Order: sequence, then C-alpha cells, then structure tokens
Amino acid sequence: MKIFKYFYSLLSIAAVMAFGLPTAYADSNQFQSGMDSDGRLRNNVYETIERDITEKYITNDALEKKTVRIFFDFRCPFCFATHEFIESWSTTLPDNYRVEFQHVISDDKTSLILASTYRYAKEHMTPPNFHKFQKNMYKHIHKTRTMANVGRLIREALSASGIDLQEYFEYLDNDEEIVEQLEFDRQLQADYQISRTPSVAIGAKYITHLDFAAGDPDKFITLLNIVVNMSIHEFE
Repeated sequence: MKIFKYFYSLLSIAAVMAFGLPTAYADSNQFQSGMDSDGRLRNNVYETIERDITEKYITNDALEKKTVRIFFDFRCPFCFATHEFIESWSTTLPDNYRVEFQHVISDDKTSLILASTYRYAKEHMTPPNFHKFQKNMYKHIHKTRTMANVGRLIREALSASGIDLQEYFEYLDNDEEIVEQLEFDRQLQADYQISRTPSVAIGAKYITHLDFAAGDPDKFITLLNIVVNMSIHEFE
C-alpha cells in the first residue's frame, strides 16, 4: 500500500490538525541541511539527474525541461535563510520558465502534514497572505517539539493568513487529489535523489544545492544562474 494512503487510512490528517497528538516529533534523518554526508562543503559543482529519469519526466510533460523545482523544508534553517533570495531569483527567470516550490516528504507524519498544508496554502491564498504564512512557519517551526505543537502552529499560521480552518480540515480529510499529488511529489523527489535542502532541480536534468556554494546565498544565486543558462542552451 502506498505510504500516503496508509497514513490517511491510519489517521485522518484533519483530525491530527484539529486535536493534535502526543507523539514526539524529531527531525527526520532522511534529509541533510547544508552539509554533505561526509561533513564537507563543495564548490562550483552540480549533479546530473540520470538520463532515463530526465526522459521519463520530459516525456510525461514537455514543460518539465523549462521547469525549476525548488525542494525545501520549513524545518531547515538554511531554507529559512535563503528562501527570500531564491524566491526573488525565481522572478528573474525567462517568461517561458515555470517555478515549482516543493516541500520535501519523508517517512514521518510531520513532513506529510507540512507538505499537505503548504500545497493547500499555495492554492488558496493571495500572494501577500501566502508570503505571510511562509514567514510565520519558518519563524516559529523550530519552537515545536510535538505533533500537537506543529498542529497548533499550522492552525495559527493559516488563520493569520485568512484561511477558514473548517474548509482546510475538510480539504485534507476528503480530497483524494491531494493524496495522489503528494505521492507524485514523493516519487519525483526519490527519482531526483533529493537528499539535502534546499536543492534546486532545473530542466529535469541538473540538481544543485547550497553546499555547492559553500553556504553563501549570493554565490548560490550565481550558481543557479549558471545552471539555468546551461539548461537553456541545451534545450534550445
């Protein structure tokens, strides 16, 4: 059984958000934030997505070769530090490029709830309210220690951005489309072998991340521009 359908059958996310659980919350070890597995920083390099994976996604969606996917986690301090840099940079891309921010998903329920909520907020908020929501999540997520804490933070952040919580709970509890979308997101994340945040995939071919710029946001933006230019020249 697929993991999301398992989670949904095991426990309604809406119920978790409404009432909270006493389950202890710990950061997932599945994603590293800002360091390679050996603890070193590397400069001016990038990874290439496997050719068969590139062909798979471009065949399914021709627009994928002009898509920039930004993988992040609200719990990642490096994502918090660079989010506005990356968001501003994304507005400078060519008009025929699209940008997709994607919250990473691991095996813990917290990441599932955060990814679900992020997608809901993006689809149902005005840009100013969405910006406010993200800022509140990044600013306060480090204070959470339990699932109940996370649920309370999400409820407060959504309410502060004008969301009707009852509609949000109903959306999570009843909408099968979000389950399918999250399953797709998780599969794409696995295919791209995302192992650290923030990571940026460009054109379904290249992946780069903050480590490759030694943790410097300005250098990271420069690196992103280089990789985007490579992608443009390759596909045109």
